[in-house]
Amino acid sequence: MRILIATMLIVCLGSALGCGPKRSKEEIERGRQALNTALTAWKAGDSPERLKATADPMEFSDDLRRQFELVDYSIGAIDAKEPPYLRYSVKMTFRDKRGQTSEREVVYSVELTKPIRIVRDPYF
Repeated sequence: MRILIATMLIVCLGSALGCGPKRSKEEIERGRQALNTALTAWKAGDSPERLKATADPMEFSDDLRRQFELVDYSIGAIDAKEPPYLRYSVKMTFRDKRGQTSEREVVYSVELTKPIRIVRDPYF
């Protein structure tokens, strides 16, 4: 019984310290490439439907597409600690319908499924 309790404590402590399942560099890069492809398509004015026909099909939904034109973006920090999602911080520059530009930092969650799912994470 003591061994079981000790094991549970170690697991809980490890989780609290950020230890957990690691994602491979290949998975992290695949997620980054998918997000880059989706954002580049948005910036070019392409339809999200075209992303379903790429070599690595993906679904990309973001309600910001209806409100803003994407002028520029930069993918920053990556959080790969919470499977099945990879979270990428993105600094974005938008232009609204009146021509005004604004900057915003958002987080996208990427799920490496078939197709890859990319959504803006509302919790970050």
